[in-house]
Amino acid sequence: MLRFSYHQRRSGFHTCQWLFGCKLSQDGLKAGVNKFNYDGKEALSFKKDYLTWTGYDPVGQEFKREWEYELGHIQRSKHSLEEKCISLGHQLLKTDKKERLRRDEAGDPTIIHCVLVKSGKGQAGKFCFLSLNL
Repeated sequence: MLRFSYHQRRSGFHTCQWLFGCKLSQDGLKAGVNKFNYDGKEALSFKKDYLTWTGYDPVGQEFKREWEYELGHIQRSKHSLEEKCISLGHQLLKTDKKERLRRDEAGDPTIIHCVLVKSGKGQAGKFCFLSLNL
């Protein structure tokens, strides 16, 4: 996660958003997105195929330098997209509706949402994501 040392140097309120997701196609290709926005603007994104972070502004460039300097961070980022995220997706697909409702009623901050998505070619897939109510 982002370390907030940069944000503490600036006064006022700021918004930090993280978008992380992955896709496993039927032919086995793995795709994903891992990017951060700061105050509504794209600041940093991971380019899995190039094994690099791209910083789009001073905030993103600062984190890019730090994360690319940190030994093993690039490989962990790739592993998170290609392995951990895909594994979590499979686990989400196995989680049945009763379990999701039980967690929601128990006040568990992790809520699993699944949506059936159909393409124009008649193919269907299930899209699941986590919502953390912290």
